[in-house]
This record gives sequence, structure tokens and C-alpha cells, in this order.
Amino acid sequence: MAPTHGDTPQEKFARKCTHLRKLRVIIKLIMANLFWLADIDEKLGDNVMKNIQMLTRKKVKKSALTGQEKAILCKPKEERTEEEKALLSRSIGGLKCFKKYPPEVKAQLAACTYYVFYNAGRVIVKQDHPPSAMYFILSGEAAVSVRHYDKVLKEWITIESGTLYPGTMFGEVALLHGVVRLATISTTTPCELLMIKKEDFDRVLKATVLKSWEAISKTMNNLSYFKNWDNLTKRECAIIARTKSYATAETVLGDDIGLPKWVYFITKGSCHIIEHLMLKVYEWRGLKTYSLILYDEDFDEDEDDRTVSQIFDKYNIGGKETLAGNKVSFPTTY
Repeated sequence: MAPTHGDTPQEKFARKCTHLRKLRVIIKLIMANLFWLADIDEKLGDNVMKNIQMLTRKKVKKSALTGQEKAILCKPKEERTEEEKALLSRSIGGLKCFKKYPPEVKAQLAACTYYVFYNAGRVIVKQDHPPSAMYFILSGEAAVSVRHYDKVLKEWITIESGTLYPGTMFGEVALLHGVVRLATISTTTPCELLMIKKEDFDRVLKATVLKSWEAISKTMNNLSYFKNWDNLTKRECAIIARTKSYATAETVLGDDIGLPKWVYFITKGSCHIIEHLMLKVYEWRGLKTYSLILYDEDFDEDEDDRTVSQIFDKYNIGGKETLAGNKVSFPTTY
């Protein structure tokens, strides 16, 4: 609206504030996408070798969302249209971090989720601070650190306790139980995140997360491994634990299969543990002797005809002779 000569000072000031707010939104959107916008196509030149490298270089998809979807997610939830909510429901509903939620929850999340971008070195949540939101990592990595007082050294010590990767959800423990942050999480690389504010978490996600937590807590109480754990530790583990079902004869954990940094507990069914050992054969005092070859040893199996490979089907755990079943997994880090 063009200014008129009859505008009062208050109206001029209000119009100026409106323009500044719009400019601030545009600048914020540009800054949030600047890292991804920098990934432009390079033009071919006269250098043949450089052209070959450019053509054969693996393109990395930096963002799971389009610019349009990010723009909608940056808008206040009250200003999003039904068409925009439907678009977000389809796009973020298919993301790894949202697949476990029912369709009605995904639809509500699309209406209240926000997109945020942080460069490396930014603190997302700080230990002992009150919670205000929870987050999903779309891209990038973040470090988890815990600060505690060492009574022996009589000083505060910070311990790095793990790394968070794309698809990880964090911040829900403090929101769910109304406690302060249990750790500090900082970005180690440029990170894209989806953020859900506390009031929206209480309205949309709290009941779903609590239901899942109660089911895992019940399973943990039935396992003797956790009988000496205190309630707070079991509660935190139940929040970060995940359940997964496996078919008969499916590999749970092995070479390039499964999550090696997670601990698995069988809750139903049984499985076999198969050990693959590399042994070196040699003569000692006229007797054939075997020596275990460690994975970090430098050897060539093809050149050593006295090296044998043996697979031991050593254990059957879980009760009945069936491989199908469910497992509860816990990360060994945060």
C-alpha cells in the first residue's frame, strides 16, 4: 500500500516495521539456504582431465527438502494454507525420521514443524537449560557432550559422548518428562533440522512418544539385564530405544549389515550367532598349531596357503528353534 500524505506518525511507523519484518524473513531464508545454493553446476572448460573429474564426480544430495518446502516451513504455522500443509504432509511424511508415526500424526506435524539451518559450531541445546523444542536432523552431524563435576580433580569436565547423524531425533526426553537438558548438542558440520516447539510437542507428539516409551519400558522390565538399573536410567533408555522386526533367516548384524554402534536385545523368537574366525596354521615341535588372525593384522590370505577360514555356528539364543522375532535396539552413544 502506497503511503498517503494523511498518514499519522503511528501509521508510518507501523508500515516501516512491517517492511522490516518482511525484509528480515527474506534475509533469514537466504541465509538458511545459502549453503545449499552454493552447490551450483560447474561449466566444462578446456582442461580434459578436469572435465572428466567433474562428469564422473558423485553428486551428493545435500538437502532432503526443496526450496519451496523450506520456505513454507519457515513461515509461522498460522499463515500456512491447507494446500501448503498438504504439500508438507507428503514431503516430510516420507522422511526417515517421520515414517514411524501414523498418518494423522504426520498431518498434524506438517502444520507445526519448522525448518532451521545452523552452521558448524552452533550449540543447538545446552545442558541444564530448560527445554523449548525437539529436533530431527535432516542433514549434517552434531556432537553430544556432557559436563560434570569431578570430585577427585575438583573441576568441571566435559566428555564427548557421541555423534548424531541424519534421521536422529533428540530433545524429546526433557520435553516428555519436564526436566532440564541432559546434554549439550552442537553442530560439527552445517546442519539442516526440523524443529517442533514445546507447545506443539505436547499437543501432537507427546501421547505417541509416551505410548511407545511405555511399551519399551514394559519389555525392559521383563529382561533380567535391566533389573539393577534405576528408574531414571531405564526411562532415558526407553526413550532412545527402537523396536524392529526381522523375518526368518534375515541377518540382524554382520559385515556392513545392521548398526554396529547399537546394542540388540531379543524380545521374541530366537537367532543364531555365527562366528567367522581366520586361523593361521604352522608347525611347532612337530605339532600342528593354530593361531588366531586379528582383523587389524596385515596379511594376504591368497598368498598364505596355510591360512584356514572356519565358520562356527556357536550359539543359539532365544529359546525355540526359530529365527523370526523382534528386537529392541539401544545406541551405545547418546
